[in-house]
Amino acid sequence: MTLYGLIGVVGVAFYLGSYAALQLGRMSGRGYLYPFCNMMGAGCVGISIIEAWNLSSLLISIAYVVISVVGITRTFLLRRTIRFQAEEVRVIETILPGVDKVDAQKLIAIGRWVDGQDRMIITQEGVPISDLVWISSGKMGVYVRDQHVAEMGEGAVLGEATCLTGAPATATVQIEGKARYFAVSVAKLRTLVATNGEIRACLQDAISRQMRDKLHESNKRMAAASAAG
Repeated sequence: MTLYGLIGVVGVAFYLGSYAALQLGRMSGRGYLYPFCNMMGAGCVGISIIEAWNLSSLLISIAYVVISVVGITRTFLLRRTIRFQAEEVRVIETILPGVDKVDAQKLIAIGRWVDGQDRMIITQEGVPISDLVWISSGKMGVYVRDQHVAEMGEGAVLGEATCLTGAPATATVQIEGKARYFAVSVAKLRTLVATNGEIRACLQDAISRQMRDKLHESNKRMAAASAAG
C-alpha cells in the first residue's frame, strides 16, 4: 500500500469510527469531537485522491471539511455567549448533570422561576403533574391520603417519577411557608427530549439517581421509626 493509500484508510477509520461512536452513545454529536473527526476523515480522504484523482470524492471531502469547520465555530461561539446564573447552574447539575452547555441552555429556556406562597399545591395525588420542579429554597410537605409522610427542601426534585410517562402523581405536595422553585412544563420537556437523545439520556440518568436517593431516605425513615417503636 502506498502512503496516499494509507492516508485514505486512516480517513475511512475517522469516518466510520466517529459514526459508530455516535450511534453507540460514546460520542456526542453536539460537541467538538464529532465534527473534528469528520474533518480529519475528509482531509485524509481528500489527500489520498492525489494518487487516484476523482473529482466527486474531492468535492465531497471539501464539503465535509467546510461543514465541520462551520459546526466547530458555531459551537465555540454559542458556548462563549452562554452564561448561567448560580441558581441555574444548580438546576442543571441536578436535572441534567454533565450535559453539554448548549443543551443545558435549552432546558433553562423552557422553564420558569416561581416564588410560591404558603399552602400552594405543587402536585395533587392521583392527578398527572403539569411541571417538573426543582426546589431552590424553602420547604414543601409531602402527603399521601392526607397524611404527612415527608418534607422536601432545597435541591429536591418533584415529579421526576412521572414527568415523562404521564402517570398520576403518587403524592400531594404543597408549600409550607414560602418557597422558590424552578418549574419546567412536562409538555415542553417531553417535546425537548423527543428531539434530543442526549438530553433524554442525561435526564433519565438523573431521574434514576433521584429515585434511588428518595428510596434510600424512605428506608432510613422507616428503619428509624421501627427502632423508635
